[in-house]
Amino acid sequence: MLPNQAQAPIEIPEEDVPQDQLWNALDRGTQLEKIRQILKSHERIGERILELRREEGMRLPGGFQVERLVEILEEHYGGEKLLDIEIDMMQKGILSPYYNETKTYFYYFRC
Repeated sequence: MLPNQAQAPIEIPEEDVPQDQLWNALDRGTQLEKIRQILKSHERIGERILELRREEGMRLPGGFQVERLVEILEEHYGGEKLLDIEIDMMQKGILSPYYNETKTYFYYFRC
């Protein structure tokens, strides 16, 4: 193409690109990313619970117990809140109210 020639914008006929499908695909991608983040938070919260219990010199829950502790938090606060719970536990450590809540739940497991 010569530098003096103006390039016309590419036009795509509307009937060739279903807009609803495009928006649904974008929305689906956003939802998948959010789910991926929630699942990663779920894992990291479990790891953080173990770290904090080690730090306090407390008995460590087993793998299924850690999983259940995180599930209880998820059931109580909702899956999307797990991202905030993870941040809170990372910032506040043993002072996190969510972490202290898991100590109570673990106590009930032991009874």
